[in-house]
Amino acid sequence: MYLTLSALLLTAAAVIGFNPLWSLIKKIPARMKYVWIHGGLAVAGTTFFVIHAATSARPTPWLAFIIALVTALGGVGLFALRRMKAQVPAGIALIHPLAGLVALVLLYSFLFS
Repeated sequence: MYLTLSALLLTAAAVIGFNPLWSLIKKIPARMKYVWIHGGLAVAGTTFFVIHAATSARPTPWLAFIIALVTALGGVGLFALRRMKAQVPAGIALIHPLAGLVALVLLYSFLFS
């Protein structure tokens, strides 16, 4: 149950996160309400992923878990740069969603296999 809830929340975070990514691509400031919603959903999804890994008797997709944690750390870094009004490196800003997408694909392939 936690794994499915995690997948749904992380998918919603990815959909909402498209708005700040698009703003970065267009080189305009991202609207912070989308950044906060994206981050909140991602934190909730990652938390349920951690709960599943720590408590469930069912197997955990460890590669998806590790990539999701690395993606979360990258997101925290991007958020910190944004709050410090520093320039967000485009490479890091593109690696973050790509890593998140890889983690989601691995998570869904585990759920539906």
